[in-house]
Amino acid sequence: MTENKPTHAAQQAGRMPDMPDAFVTQVRELLASLYDLPHFQELPLVKERAALQQRPLRNVALAVKQEVLELLELLNPGRDFYFRAPEARPYNILLLHYVERHIVQKAADELRISERQAYRELRQAEASLALLLWRRHQERAFTLAVQDSIAPHAQAEAADAIDLDELLASVVDVVRPLAAASSVGIELAGMARPVALMLNLPVARQVLIALLSRAVQAAAAAVTISVIDAGPLLKLAIQTTLRPEAPESAWRPDGIIQPMVEQIGWNVQWEARGSVSLHLPKPPQQKTILCIDDDASFSELLRRYLTGYPVQVLSAPNGQQGIEQALHAAPDLVVLDVMMAGLDGWETLQRMRTHVALQHLPIIVCSVFNDPELARSLGATAMLPKPLAPATFLHALEQVGVL
Repeated sequence: MTENKPTHAAQQAGRMPDMPDAFVTQVRELLASLYDLPHFQELPLVKERAALQQRPLRNVALAVKQEVLELLELLNPGRDFYFRAPEARPYNILLLHYVERHIVQKAADELRISERQAYRELRQAEASLALLLWRRHQERAFTLAVQDSIAPHAQAEAADAIDLDELLASVVDVVRPLAAASSVGIELAGMARPVALMLNLPVARQVLIALLSRAVQAAAAAVTISVIDAGPLLKLAIQTTLRPEAPESAWRPDGIIQPMVEQIGWNVQWEARGSVSLHLPKPPQQKTILCIDDDASFSELLRRYLTGYPVQVLSAPNGQQGIEQALHAAPDLVVLDVMMAGLDGWETLQRMRTHVALQHLPIIVCSVFNDPELARSLGATAMLPKPLAPATFLHALEQVGVL
C-alpha cells in the first residue's frame, strides 16, 4: 500500500499535528455505523463538523459517510493486484467487514489468512483510513484558516495603478539576499513599455515574493523573470533549472499561495519542470478627462470619485488654457464649468464646437447654473448640476463610454 503523505503546504508550514489515537477509534465507529444513519449522525466527529459548518446534522452525516467511502477507495491498489495479495488486503478487509458486513472470521476465510492476522490487518487498515481522513480534515482547516487570514486583503479593492516593473524590482530586492547566499542570480526582463495594473498590492506582492523565493531555493542556475504580452493577458514567467534533488512540488502553489492567486483574479500554470507562469488580465485602456474649472478643488473631487478606475484627470484653470490643452492632450471627455473669468463656459463650449479637432469631443457642462436645454443647444453632450454627486457623475461617464 502506497503511503499518503501530507501536502507540501502542510509539511512546509509545519502546521499539521499528528493524528491522535482517539481519532482512529472515531473512524472505527464511523465504519461500524455506515448503515445506521440515526446512530451515525450522533457520533462525535459528525456532530462536531455539523456545529462547525452550521449545517443540518443529517446532511453532514451523509456527506461524511460519502467521504469515508471515497477515501476507502483510495486504499484500493487497483486491478493489477490479486484479491488476496498483501497489497490488496487492507482495502479488501475493510470492504468485506464494514461494507459487505462480514464477520472477521468470514473475511479471514475469504482472504485465506488466520483470524488473528485478519484482526491485525483490519486494525492497520482502519488506521490507514483514519490517517487519510485526518489529513483531509487538517488540510481543509488549514486552507480555510489561510483564506480567512487573507480575506481582508484579498477582497479589498485595488486603489491605485501599480507600475509592474517597479513592483517586480521591489520583489527582487526582497529575495536578492537569499539568492546571493545560494549563489543564484536573478535576471529581470520587464516589458518594452511601462505597464500599469490595477492590483491588490499587498496580496500580489506576497504571491510574487513567495514564488520567487521558492524558485531561488530550488534553483541550480539563475532565475529569470520575464513579462510577455500574450494578447488579452500579460504572462509573467519565472523560469530556472531546478537542482536534480529538488522536488517539483518545492515551489508549486499550495494551501497558502493558491487561494491568494485565485482571489485576486490571476491564473497560474506550470509549463515544465522549473517553469511557472502567472497570467494577469491586462488593464483596460486608460481614459483621460480634462476638467476646465477655475476651482482647483473640483478637479481633485473628480479624482477622488474616480479612485480605482483607469482614468486620469487633467485640469485647466480657464477656457483658453482648456482649449489649448484639449488640442494637445486629446482627452476622451471634457468636464466644463460655466462661471469663469475671461472665456466663460458657454463661450468656451461654442469655440470648441467650431474647431474641427474638437467638434466631436464629448463635453459635459457642470455648473450651479443648471440649464440643460441651453447646454445642448450649444453642443454639450450633457449637463450635470453642482454640487455633483458621485453616482450621478459615474453614471454620466458610463453613458459617454469613459467607464
